[in-house]
Amino acid sequence: MLLHLGSLYRNKGIDLLIRAFAELKPMHPRLKLVVKDQSGLYGLRVNDAMQALDRSGQLPALSEEQWRDLISISANLDLQGLHALYNACDLLVSPYRAEGFNLPPLEAAACGLPIVVTAGGATDDYMAPELGLTVASELQRCDLGFTLEPDLAALKQAIEAVMQEPKRWGGPAGSALVHARFSWQVIGQRLWELLGLSVEPGTSGC
Repeated sequence: MLLHLGSLYRNKGIDLLIRAFAELKPMHPRLKLVVKDQSGLYGLRVNDAMQALDRSGQLPALSEEQWRDLISISANLDLQGLHALYNACDLLVSPYRAEGFNLPPLEAAACGLPIVVTAGGATDDYMAPELGLTVASELQRCDLGFTLEPDLAALKQAIEAVMQEPKRWGGPAGSALVHARFSWQVIGQRLWELLGLSVEPGTSGC
């Protein structure tokens, strides 16, 4: 069960993920894709992305029954619901073109989920071999500067690799790594040292 979480703007790469899912589905009948959108904030839903793919001739042909395994969740979730969603799935996939930080993959890894993310982008700040796989991407110029274009074939290969060896990435080891490196205390201490401050965080001198 694949998971994608976030708004469905083009920079998130949801079109690539839908194509990857649809092309892998005939070979892996039990494969499912769960998309947790943020349509309450941004108004975009999975059907919008699928219609755009259809108009461009890039939507793979699947039966109606096969498309039922693309599951969309639009309801707002509290922390407990989000935690349950991460733990109900097997792999978080984020083939983004542009991101500021991209928190969902790090949250998923903290829950022990393997992750597949774009190489060369924001997730390079926290990605580690223990957490999952990266997808090769090409730097492309756009109106706002540059974006990354993940390779669709490499995306499918990464998904299949995790399907074949689901315990190789993530799990307790991946979760422990995230908690050790990215707790508020650890990050706060790093920022403190970067700023060159002499008083320890949390003391009366703050």
